This record gives sequence, structure tokens and C-alpha cells, in this order.
Amino acid sequence: LLLENERGIQYAPNDEDDGNSQSEVRGLDFDAEKESPAGAPVPTFPNFQTRFITTHKKACLCAAFSPKGDLMATGSADNSIKLLDVNNMIESGREGDLGGGGGGRLGRGGSGGSRRRAMMTFYGHSSAINEVQFHPVYDVLASCAADQSIRFFDFSTTSKHSFTHFSDTHSVITMAFHPRGDHLIAGTTHHLIRVYDLPTEKAYLAPQQPRSHTKAVNMIRYAHDGKVFASASDDGTIKMWDSANNTCVNTISNAHGNEKVTSVQYSKNGKYLLSAGRDNTVRLWDLRGGKELRRLNFDNSSGPTGRGRASTVATFNYNESLILSGDPLTDTIYAWSSRTGELMQRVTGHAGPITCVVSSPNEPHFVSCSGDFRARFWVEELHGRPTDVAMTPFGINNNNSNSNNNNNNDNNNNLNNMNMNSMGNNNMSNGPPPFDSHPPHHHQRGGDQWGPGGGERRDFGRDRRDGRGGGRYR
Repeated sequence: LLLENERGIQYAPNDEDDGNSQSEVRGLDFDAEKESPAGAPVPTFPNFQTRFITTHKKACLCAAFSPKGDLMATGSADNSIKLLDVNNMIESGREGDLGGGGGGRLGRGGSGGSRRRAMMTFYGHSSAINEVQFHPVYDVLASCAADQSIRFFDFSTTSKHSFTHFSDTHSVITMAFHPRGDHLIAGTTHHLIRVYDLPTEKAYLAPQQPRSHTKAVNMIRYAHDGKVFASASDDGTIKMWDSANNTCVNTISNAHGNEKVTSVQYSKNGKYLLSAGRDNTVRLWDLRGGKELRRLNFDNSSGPTGRGRASTVATFNYNESLILSGDPLTDTIYAWSSRTGELMQRVTGHAGPITCVVSSPNEPHFVSCSGDFRARFWVEELHGRPTDVAMTPFGINNNNSNSNNNNNNDNNNNLNNMNMNSMGNNNMSNGPPPFDSHPPHHHQRGGDQWGPGGGERRDFGRDRRDGRGGGRYR
């Protein structure tokens, strides 16, 4: 709270707010800031430090926070998944238990941190884990892998193995739960998006249409209200889909030049889209007009490692005041102001390419994964100061300096017939949308019905004794 007060962070009220509690943190909104008498918040320099390190036997490839931000999971090329408690990571770092891993604040971001064993380690995949995601309601962790499967783990039990899984015909790269938790969408090395209706255990292919992707889907993410989702592809496009009928409603063509698009994320209010690509840039888009608001460049062209162009990932921090991205060429994480594009901090500590950066949903923490086998848990310390940061923005597109470039390149970067109101107001509550009736893949399950644990606890929508779940699928 002291850190948030220092930064002037505001909270959006809700109907249940009695004035004594805080509601959801406001996200990025240029329109509201222009109309506000105070204007946009003044950016202050963060001071991220490593608080905890977990190590895999091979490259750490992915991570995710639970919806409440109390748990974190990592996935690796060693085919394993680790589950960690966030509070334990914070406290163990404060205690200074370095576990033989060295400590202190070394370098520009601090390369120390505590090392302890994970709460649980899950097994079952036979190939590298490409992504992990927590179910939005139940104590279920999902993972997808190069072994052409999606597996589901019930972490309320002591089992280290999945209670069910879906099989595909292609390597599964990315996935996302609908906010209601009754559907899962997935992208693979095949160009068509998969949709899984969890209550009925059915899997579908989104119908082939002229505006479908033509190459592998690298990342797929729902908007916060679940009405639309976005996908990033090797074909260089970002596509937005109506989740009620899974049809493509808009496309950003050549979003990163002629390079592959590697990550995509909606802002909380659905007005903006953050993307990253193999052109080593991070871009912020205004979805209402289809315009590129900001282009963020890493301040290097080739990097000391000679890796050339590589995959880049980007994410907002918890209140969308920062954009975090890993530079795959220098093993450095960059933190920019989302409102000005100013580089706020270079965060160092990894000794291999950054493969993933994920922010906590409600706290000033994030986790980074790397080819050095490690996942680092970073905490923003109070009263941060500039840490080896150039005091001018890097690579920001503005109307004056980049007008010629925009005239040449942005014709293909505009959204086709953009109208967010035309996407419809339906959600998934009316049952699965129409898809091809003969899915090309199948699923297997470990219990009598699809759900965590099988046996006595068959129903995925079961009532939870601990109060974290509730209700049943309808």
C-alpha cells in the first residue's frame, strides 16, 4: 500500500465497496487520463530485485500466476512443472535463506535470491512444457506441451500426475481458459484454433474461414470479459475473435513487419492490445482505431550473443503502469512506462535467453524464465531509484519522428473494419459455439467423469469444502 500510495495508484469502485476496502486497480486508459484534472500519473522508477529462484534440470520455458496471485507455476524443457507458494517465496527471501545460491543485490536488478524446493512437482508430459495456466475457479493447473497434449493437475491433492488429458495431432504451443472456466482454447503448430468444452469433454476445431491463420499459433489470450480473444501467429498477423461463435472479426496484418508475432495480451479495459514479435520490438495498439500507439525497441541491434532475431515476450505489470519484456539477445528484462514509453529499469540476473515474463495479477511482482534453467521471482522494493537507465525514451513512435515510417508501413497494420461494438455481447453461457462436428483429436480421462481426481470427486464443477470453488457447470 505504501508503494501504491507513493505512485498515486487509484482503484476502480464497485457496487460492493463500502469505502473500507479497495477494489480492482485501474488499468491503462489514455482517454480517462486526458479528461482527469490531474492528468496521467507521473511515472516513478521501479526497483525490482530477485526474491526467489527455482531451478529446473533444463531450460525453464513458461510460468503463470493463479488468479488470486497466491500461487505460481513454472514449466520446463525437462518435462516437469513446479508449483510454488508466493507468500513463502516472499518470506524466504526476506529471511535471507540463500540455499547455497549466493545472495545480495548484484548487477542492475539484483542476482541474489532465495532457493527452496517447490510445494509440488508434477509429471506426465513426455516433451517440453510450452505453457501452464491456472483454472479461474478451481484448484486445477493445466499444461500444454510438445508431446501433443494438454494435461490437468488437481493441486488440492497430493497426486503428482494429471487426472485427465486431451490429445491433439500437433504440438500444443499455447492455451487459455475462458474467464468462466467452462471452455479452453488452444493454439498449436497447426493453423486452426482448438476449442475444448470442458463440461461435455468435447474438442472442436474452429471452422476454416478466409480470415483464419495460415501458420502456427504462438499465443492466445482472452479479453478480461471473455467476449473476445486474440491470437498471435507465425504468419505475422494478430487476429481477434468473437468468442460466442469463434469467428475472426478483425486482423492486424504484418503486425511486426514480416516477422512472426510471438505474444499478445489485452489491457484490462479491452481498449488496448500489447504484442511482441521476432523483430525484437514490443508494440501497443489502440483497438478502437487500429493504430499503433507505441513501439518499444531494445537498445541493441544484434546483442553480444550473436543470436540474431529471436522470440520476444511482453506483458503488462499488475496495474498496467509498466510494460515488461525480455530481450532475448542480452538476457535482460526491460521495464518501460506504458504511458510514456520511457525505459524505467533494466533488470538483469539471468545467464540465458529470456523465454517468458509473467506478472502477478494484483501485486508488484513478476516472474521470468530463462534458458539458464531458472525462474526468478522479482519483487518491486519500496522507494525505488533509477538503476542504470538512460533518461530518454527508446524507440517510441510519435507523430513527428516516425510519420514517414508510418506512411510506408502502417497501411497493413490497421485493423480491418474495426468496430468493437460489432463483436456482440454474447458469452459462452449458451453452450458451445458451432464448430466442425468431427474433431480431429480425442481426449482421455482418468476418472468416470471429466474432473479432478476421478473416483469420489468426479465432477469438475463440484462444491469446494475450502470455499474457493462453488457451483456446478450448467
